[in-house]
Amino acid sequence: MMFLVRLTSHHRYSNVLSSNITANSALITWTTDEASNSVCRVWTDDRLWQHCFERDPNVTSHSIALNTLSANSLYHYPFESTDAPGNLATSVDHSFQRALWQLRPNGDNHPGGIS
Repeated sequence: MMFLVRLTSHHRYSNVLSSNITANSALITWTTDEASNSVCRVWTDDRLWQHCFERDPNVTSHSIALNTLSANSLYHYPFESTDAPGNLATSVDHSFQRALWQLRPNGDNHPGGIS
């Protein structure tokens, strides 16, 4: 009797970062140990803002740009990446807070509205 066994390796991610957070945008980045696609699901606590981002190119440095973010919202962004043999790397739930800030051109930022 012959059995076919699919050998899989552990596909890993690292260097997860939410950065460049501005009045209405942010950038989510991560790296994988093997070239893979990028799928990132993003939502707010109240689920009023939800979106799924998918990128097909097989890369090891992944980035997803978020736009039209709302102030004073907590954004969740678990992601996954699948390599060519089908090995899946799934992240835990990461998050970042978009604070309610009045951004001033001189860099003197104050919480709340204009003061």
